[in-house]
Amino acid sequence: MLLATHDGLYAGQRDGWKKVSPTIDLMGFTAVGSTLYSSGHPGDGSDLPNPVGLLRSDDQGRTWQTQSLAGKSDFHALAAARDLLVGYDGTLRTSHDAKTWTDGSLPGQPMSLSASLDGATVLASGQQGTWTSIDPGGPWKAATGTLPVVSGVANPRDAYGLAGDGSLVASHDGGTTWVATGQSVPSPEMLAVTGRGEILVATADGVVASTDGGKSTHAA
Repeated sequence: MLLATHDGLYAGQRDGWKKVSPTIDLMGFTAVGSTLYSSGHPGDGSDLPNPVGLLRSDDQGRTWQTQSLAGKSDFHALAAARDLLVGYDGTLRTSHDAKTWTDGSLPGQPMSLSASLDGATVLASGQQGTWTSIDPGGPWKAATGTLPVVSGVANPRDAYGLAGDGSLVASHDGGTTWVATGQSVPSPEMLAVTGRGEILVATADGVVASTDGGKSTHAA
């Protein structure tokens, strides 16, 4: 388990969390297999530009290389698929090569962006709503139900999220409609969803997990 913070990247180990990266304010952290992407700002002693643009790591966060938009973009929300990157730095941007970007638009400001591994489903969630698209350049379709403010895609059909009151919510139609699972998480900070459908929620007291679609939770 990897945890991106304002101080850098930490790896969960048997004896606790260990910092594995240089000091970087990592924003929009996301992963495709063993490839990690992030954005943000350099920390003390770093020679990275500010903002860092799009960063990539192929060694589990020990080193990072700038791919594009150095000194220009700080992606607070970022999603990655096999051949797709979708980021929001005040403007929605998409890329298929991590180098060149196409500008798009969203009906609201996303707190999270997520995508299925094949890029077939892309979700954007925020305080103004949740939207889904099979083409991240648009159009985006507004979701209905008990909407998340942050969400994550497990596969093109299943997605999970957190509502504003900390309730876990789920969608089984690609993010189009959402229902509460009956569980809530106190003091949530951020959510991640794995390709196996595991839900991970960072809280003020640690990491909470669910392996049954949000029906129950336990300490990770």
